[in-house]
Amino acid sequence: GYQIDAGPIQNTLADLNNALAGTAISTGAGNGITITVIYNVLNGQAGETTVYTLTGTSRRDNSAFNSDQTSIEPPETVGVTVTPDGGLNLQLLPSGAGNYTQQYTVTNTGDGPEDFDLRALFVDATDIAIVSVDAVAGDSTQVSIAAGDNTTIDVIYQVLDVAAGTQDTVYLRARSVTGPGTAADSGYADLTVIRPSVTITKAAWEDDKSGPASSVVVTDDLPSEVTYDSTTDDGNWTSVAFADPTVTGTLSGALASGNSAVFWIRVSVK
Repeated sequence: GYQIDAGPIQNTLADLNNALAGTAISTGAGNGITITVIYNVLNGQAGETTVYTLTGTSRRDNSAFNSDQTSIEPPETVGVTVTPDGGLNLQLLPSGAGNYTQQYTVTNTGDGPEDFDLRALFVDATDIAIVSVDAVAGDSTQVSIAAGDNTTIDVIYQVLDVAAGTQDTVYLRARSVTGPGTAADSGYADLTVIRPSVTITKAAWEDDKSGPASSVVVTDDLPSEVTYDSTTDDGNWTSVAFADPTVTGTLSGALASGNSAVFWIRVSVK
């Protein structure tokens, strides 16, 4: 609301201007009046600069006027929170060519709009690599948030080729541009690296043990949950080849009764 001197409280800027328009300075050189304006700061507008101009115009000669300006910037209380604050206990495979995404909620707890510097952090650079923050490549960016509002930030990162059981933490830190010394907070997600341990053993045999096996060809389709990597054998095979999704092994010569020949298929779990 607005109040002109000891007059009534007004509700809008238009009301104030109407009241001012009816306020005259008595004739006579050197006469004057004092205009006192009492104003309220709307929610969420702290820290915003507004320029108010008061213009006085002669009613007898409207070409005679003068004006002055006042710049008002209500003091702002800045604040920010970032969540989650742990509690996720993620178990992740080394990501290889893929990426992981962790979402954080950044909330402006101050009473005015604010810009925040964002930075993604971790404990050990040999464990984690940051890909982007809020779709901006690298480990940092900046975001604007209205008072009392929040936004969701995606931190995209890679888990590097480290041993199973390796532990680390992915942090997102938000810091007020206006008050970096007093308004900052971090959210974080703990993770543990896991690795699969899978062994598949298969055997092909002939029930008739009375003589050697000749022209032996073994074929096997790989499960859809794995990706072919390579093959090795014990030297008894002419070839061991892969044609998605089938591995084919061709035995070199005959296999005597009671003997065995082995080849290995190396795969990665998807």
